[in-house]
Amino acid sequence: ARPDSAEVALGASARELLEQGIAIWREIGDHASLAHSLNNLGDVLLEMKRETEARSHYLEALGVAKKAGLLPIMLDALLGEAILRLNAGEKEFAIQALAHILKHPSSTQVTRNRAERLYADGLGAGLEAARDSFREDAFDRLVADVLGKHASSQALA
Repeated sequence: ARPDSAEVALGASARELLEQGIAIWREIGDHASLAHSLNNLGDVLLEMKRETEARSHYLEALGVAKKAGLLPIMLDALLGEAILRLNAGEKEFAIQALAHILKHPSSTQVTRNRAERLYADGLGAGLEAARDSFREDAFDRLVADVLGKHASSQALA
């Protein structure tokens, strides 16, 4: 479904405010607020159907959060990437990421709720198997997969 004009205006307004905040967080070096705002901007862009831009912001949020050791923001950015990959037909990655997000003790309740909604929307069978095989090193592999997959395309851009 295409967003109506009110949704488009709201999304554009949210985008503008988030971009202003991001500029401030960059300037003062507040990595937690920067990562959080980048991730939120990714969410806004995803809702606006601007998936390429959304991915760029999720990737930057993931990178900033990783450097600063901000696991909850890393998990939220990973969820954004999982949604993008699911939309692109990469169900296996989405299932593994969701399983990890739902089991990880650093996931926020908001992130868990969003992951549960994706689960309810049809990933249930695969997710149960992935949940049973949860391992701590899976998070590092998922993050490396996301950052590595897009590092070469970011360098060329």
